[in-house]
Amino acid sequence: MSSDIRIEGVAKRFAPRGTDAARTILSKVDLTVRAGELVALVGPSGCGKSTLLNLIAGLDRPSQGRVAFERGGGTDKGRDAISLSVVFQQPRLLDWLSVEENIDIVFEGRDVDAAERPRVVRELLRKVELSEHGRAYPQFLSGGQKQRVSIARAFALRPDVLLLDEPFSALDELTARRLRS
Repeated sequence: MSSDIRIEGVAKRFAPRGTDAARTILSKVDLTVRAGELVALVGPSGCGKSTLLNLIAGLDRPSQGRVAFERGGGTDKGRDAISLSVVFQQPRLLDWLSVEENIDIVFEGRDVDAAERPRVVRELLRKVELSEHGRAYPQFLSGGQKQRVSIARAFALRPDVLLLDEPFSALDELTARRLRS
């Protein structure tokens, strides 16, 4: 069953180390994203878009307020009850793993048929136009190729929630347009 994302009264403050002065990044954010909706956060650099995505993903905690994943009727399912993937601004690949292994690693510890995993990885590489780079290592890829691996990895588990943090910024316009489709 699908769920909504409910952000209620969320604030985030950061205090530089060695100081008591906290900088407020987000304040009193209220937002509901209904299952199936596509939402874009738009604003200038440094306004808190990535911070909000990190809070939704559970990579950070709000200073106040809450982020909940709710079924109809307001029952909080909890983040662990959903499948969530993130594509960061930077690819975040593991340099010691091949392209195929960087995608396949998301299956570890999950109930995914071991025989099916290579087929899924190959299909994702085909979709991001990197079929011939499966055995390559990240240090031998361009920035745009690394980002496409990151995008393929995010789709590997067919997530309930997909968070994209400027995923096409490292891609040329033609490739970005094809991937958006």
